[in-house]
Amino acid sequence: MRAQVQSPSDVSYAYAIDLWTFVWLSDGLVPLPPGDMFWVAAPLSFAATDIRTGGWSAFYDDSRSPLPAGKYAVVGFDYHAVDPDSTNKDPTLAARLVFPGQAWRPGIAAVNGQYTRNECAAYDGRLGVLGFFDAFAPPTLEVFAIGTPTAPIKPFASLGLIRIS
Repeated sequence: MRAQVQSPSDVSYAYAIDLWTFVWLSDGLVPLPPGDMFWVAAPLSFAATDIRTGGWSAFYDDSRSPLPAGKYAVVGFDYHAVDPDSTNKDPTLAARLVFPGQAWRPGIAAVNGQYTRNECAAYDGRLGVLGFFDAFAPPTLEVFAIGTPTAPIKPFASLGLIRIS
């Protein structure tokens, strides 16, 4: 099957600018499993040199509290690209999750504001299950940046989870 994807824009600058469009595709909505959703915070910290300009960079969070043994469904995802304690802006445009053994890499636009959130569908379950993982093998976070930060940054990611076994 072939499909055409267009990215319309309405900008009127007197100079050239770069516009970026990210498209996440899926082969269908995976319904939410029964159970209560809870959120796991994943504060991240990495050096400016860890960011690959114009491509995806993978990051691991070892500071997260270990989850109890079991299998989990990710049903929400949020990524903030600004450290609330500083004015150092992270040039991240998007973030995605890489699940062990899963081909799809669901993602979201990076939120570059201190007091803002992503579109509600990214964290209220309307997108269905983004992926499954066992507690001992959580997903990897990848970010796409268009520049290198001028100093170390502390972005913040959070996952909405439902424990399924």
